[in-house]
Order: sequence, then C-alpha cells, then structure tokens
Amino acid sequence: MTVILNNGLMALQHVNATTSKHFVKVLVVNLMPNKLETERQFVHLLSHLSVDVAVTFFKNEFTSK
Repeated sequence: MTVILNNGLMALQHVNATTSKHFVKVLVVNLMPNKLETERQFVHLLSHLSVDVAVTFFKNEFTSK
C-alpha cells in the first residue's frame, strides 16, 4: 500500500502517487545514529502493510552534552 511521508529525510525523495482518505497515522521517534537508513527501513516495512500509512518522523532538537 501507500506510505505517505509527512516529513523526514526521505520525504523529498518520495512522490506519493495516490493518497487515500483512509490511512493509519504513525509517529516514529528515530533514535538510531544512521537516521536516513533507519527511515528507509521503516518505510520499507510499512509499505508491506495492507493499509495506507501516513508517517511522521519526530525531530528532536535536543543535543546531548
């Protein structure tokens, strides 16, 4: 099905061909060091679901000391 990227590193790379009015909203908190690769893995896994998914990646502006 369709994965709708609301934001994230891959959002500019994806073009959503069709968008359904019926989709599941998912918020992902990505704490992994390689964020782009992790986003790709999430999108790949979510694209195999039988429902459309709208993904928002949480952006934490906090920098650890």
